[in-house]
Amino acid sequence: LVAMLVTVIGTLRAPQVRRPVAQESSLASQLRGVASDKAFLSLAAAYVLHMLAQSASSAMLAYVGKYLSPLGGNFLIISFGVSTTASIVAMAVWPVIGRWLSKRQCFITGSLIGALGYLVCTYGLVHSTPLLILGSVMCGAGFAAGQLFGFSLLPDVIDARRARRATHDDGAFTGVWVGLEKLGLALGASAAGLAIGWFGFIASTGETVSQPPMALSAMLWLYGYVPAVLMSLAVWPLMTSSLKSMEARASFSAE
Repeated sequence: LVAMLVTVIGTLRAPQVRRPVAQESSLASQLRGVASDKAFLSLAAAYVLHMLAQSASSAMLAYVGKYLSPLGGNFLIISFGVSTTASIVAMAVWPVIGRWLSKRQCFITGSLIGALGYLVCTYGLVHSTPLLILGSVMCGAGFAAGQLFGFSLLPDVIDARRARRATHDDGAFTGVWVGLEKLGLALGASAAGLAIGWFGFIASTGETVSQPPMALSAMLWLYGYVPAVLMSLAVWPLMTSSLKSMEARASFSAE
């Protein structure tokens, strides 16, 4: 409630610039425009990969803590708590880095940091608690970069299209963006759950059941290795020429 009130009150006197619209377009036409915008598709692909990685790894936290980590119940507190705290702190740090790097470059850097973080977490899971904490910090920083620069680049994509086409289809872009975000979060968690089932996970209530080696391996891969691959793949769409051409207009501002 407070966050929404601050947003409303803070923008009450913001100037509104109205540009002429060539013609009103139907919802279907707007959605076709979204689907044909290469810059948007590239940015959305990178963001969805971030959501898939985050969702799959988060879905495995309780399983990893119960069946793989020597920390037991403390694993979830350490891993989730550290990564969440790190992501909040990183939200303030990334804008500072954005003074020297473009938004796209920060998104790429954050993706690589997050991917490496998942690998560090996977190694530290069994071998070193300090490394587990370090990896969780890196994962939090990577997640924050995806959130901050994904949502920061989206208005740039919309502005670029408006300048080219003189159309007001902002709602279509933001609607599809939020829909893809929810889809990525849902698919990552559900696919991870189905995967450990396919590999023989034995459900139980109350007492801990000895799990087959394949199910334990699936937990480990879905916790660290698969998210690392997904975060690494997010770099590829961010390297497309459609997003590179926007860099001059997409310099980050902390204001």
